[in-house]
Amino acid sequence: MRAYTKLLLIGLLSSFSFSGYCLSSGPFKLANALKLPDRLTLQGTHRTRYETLSHQYRSTLGGSDQILVQKTTLFASVDLEPFEVAIEIGDSRAYLDDDGTPMSTTHVNPLELIQGYISAKQKNLFKDGDKSTLNVGRFTLDMGSGRLVARTKFRNTVNSFTGVEWKWKKNTGDQLHFFYTMPINRSPDSILELRKNSIKFDKETGATTFWGVNYSSDRLPLGHKGEIYILGLDEEDTTDTSTLNRKIVTSGFRFSFPKKVGAIDYLIESIFQVGEVRSSKASKKNLDHFAHFQHVEIGYTGKSKQKIRSALEYDYASGDNSSLDEKNGRFDSLYGARRFEYGPVGIFGAFNRSNISSPGIRVSMLPNNQSQLMIGYRGFWRANNGDSWVAAKISDPTGTASSFLGQQIEARLRWELAANNSLLEIGTAYIRSGKYARDTGNKAYKKDIFYNYLQLSFSF
Repeated sequence: MRAYTKLLLIGLLSSFSFSGYCLSSGPFKLANALKLPDRLTLQGTHRTRYETLSHQYRSTLGGSDQILVQKTTLFASVDLEPFEVAIEIGDSRAYLDDDGTPMSTTHVNPLELIQGYISAKQKNLFKDGDKSTLNVGRFTLDMGSGRLVARTKFRNTVNSFTGVEWKWKKNTGDQLHFFYTMPINRSPDSILELRKNSIKFDKETGATTFWGVNYSSDRLPLGHKGEIYILGLDEEDTTDTSTLNRKIVTSGFRFSFPKKVGAIDYLIESIFQVGEVRSSKASKKNLDHFAHFQHVEIGYTGKSKQKIRSALEYDYASGDNSSLDEKNGRFDSLYGARRFEYGPVGIFGAFNRSNISSPGIRVSMLPNNQSQLMIGYRGFWRANNGDSWVAAKISDPTGTASSFLGQQIEARLRWELAANNSLLEIGTAYIRSGKYARDTGNKAYKKDIFYNYLQLSFSF
């Protein structure tokens, strides 16, 4: 608590100092300070976040936990019309961790090339007013809702890919997005190197490919939006890397009526997976894979100045019926993000898009022009009683445990200290553990689990 208080005071003082400068002289931007020509882009970000966890929910860990993570990025590009050359360097580090911290490459990835690509842009390629962009090299990906592939925002590291990406946008707003890539394996990946923030460059294995096609339209009847997509992941073990040998094809659609003040909005997303996968990285036996995920939400945005939106949500992600058969039914979220649905990740991240049945309610509002507030509640049950609490790695060897995992309440406040320059974010989450963890005899079981974080972000 003392460390948290010190960080809060230091962070607030430095933030208000920087914000005061920006308010008096306008947003600070590196490109403007260096007086770069219009064809050159140079911009950066820095974020520091302190996290605390009162008790572990994971089966292999115990006690309380804390971590301080820092992430810095620097992006530069030069416009050589119709081409563009871009590069982005990232530095992600972690401090204050201990033996009980679940360290991984989601926390640490020091001094790394996140993006480095050549882009070719073309207008009126097929029709007047359309725009085409072809990227070749290393890049990050965002597609659709972000449930299957996204450039993660809350997590301290991002996913990068090497390959080719093509985006085509019609003058009507319809878009086609295609990519064929090799995912990058983040380094370092050993616990000792992660704790030391050792610099070890990332690379792709060449044995794994990830591709996708997405078509979206804003012109569906009665103001609706929609998209359809298909993605493929083909993994192979190498001498250096063991995998789940996933050979799966994922297809789905999303249909929505967009959010509007004084109106009801809704969204449906349905995803199915088929293929083969192994039960663990140590296994050599391929299992037939069929899994699915369903998301439904309906909301209403009020006409008040605060634009209060209340929404009901429901997620279903299939689990595996039995570990003894030759089938696998656990849904795989691939390279998707989960913070926007299931709460903060970092040293928290108690739930993911596997073996859950989860209704919830979410309320968001704008208290003033500088702030955003969100409060959410979710209940979590196992979708299939033959499978585990996946994120916690708590299994049910007896097959008699309750399906109820627990309840989660979260809240997040964002405050823009200086427009386009600095952002303060405070968040909290609370888990009221369900009967499942107690039934399975989890040694880390606690009825009440609290998570808090303080985050300061700067863009320049």
